[in-house]
Amino acid sequence: MTPMLYAPDLIRGITIRQPWAACILHGDKRVENRARSWGPGWRLLHAGADIDRAALRDQVVARTVRGLDLPTRAVIGIVRITGSHTDTGEPCSPWAQPDRVHMDLDDVHALALPVLCGGQLGQWRVPPRRVRTRSASTPPSPARTFPGGLLMSRTGATDSPMKPDPRFPFPHSPTPTHCQTNPTLFDFARGDRTGPTRVATEKQLERARQACSSCPIVKDCLRWALVNKPLTKVGIYAATTPGQRTELRKRMAERLGPDWIDVLAVQEQARRERAAAARHTPLTVSQTRIVRLDVEVNGPMRLPLSPAQQRRNLARLMAGLKAA
Repeated sequence: MTPMLYAPDLIRGITIRQPWAACILHGDKRVENRARSWGPGWRLLHAGADIDRAALRDQVVARTVRGLDLPTRAVIGIVRITGSHTDTGEPCSPWAQPDRVHMDLDDVHALALPVLCGGQLGQWRVPPRRVRTRSASTPPSPARTFPGGLLMSRTGATDSPMKPDPRFPFPHSPTPTHCQTNPTLFDFARGDRTGPTRVATEKQLERARQACSSCPIVKDCLRWALVNKPLTKVGIYAATTPGQRTELRKRMAERLGPDWIDVLAVQEQARRERAAAARHTPLTVSQTRIVRLDVEVNGPMRLPLSPAQQRRNLARLMAGLKAA
């Protein structure tokens, strides 16, 4: 079911702390515990400013959010409240808490990118200006339609009437990528090395390749570009030009056969099934001990490292390797 978000002044948000918001978005948490019931309808799922560190020690929560980023102070998805109830006997769900009103959730949709926005306790109205400006200025995946009818695109991906292969959804990153913040850098047609000067074009290609080399979704981006040839006839994708992607497609056909796209689709489906099963597989005894020892030695999980901290740690690592 697709929510109708044509009236921004009627959209309301629900603020939920992490990692509980991620359990709704990426797991099977379909019950939200509140002191009183809310009316049914669509809500913007907003991740609060704080992270419930104690919840990260729960094995069910740890399995659900394993390997996921936990953005805060941002709208991360859309969810529909279908009703509310209280339990008089057995709890309705492993996520249900006693003596609380349980709101039933359904039709959960994840946004391609978190939208930074402050929240409030209880039901709160999302500023219409925030909805309009952020939805217009933050384009996530190419040729991908999200709840509310917003068609998000990247340069060169929406000119063709062809639709992308649904078996290969475009990957998304929790933070904006270079091709979303500076799409003109990746404009490049087949054989186009004219530009103002050939040297300037070569420099642009080199900058685009360097930007792609640090992208967290470069591998999945390349696979998407290879299987969706009609949508990627122009532009730089995963540091490759249109001509380079043509050569890669020939190599894939030589290696896997003429139906190499179908082969990749089967492999991708198997990978997703394994990943989904891993989220519901209990931690082994060794993994549980490691988690417990890590908490005892290092204390609660820290916030993600900032870019400056990452660069500093990398510099220390390289200095140590040189000294060794």
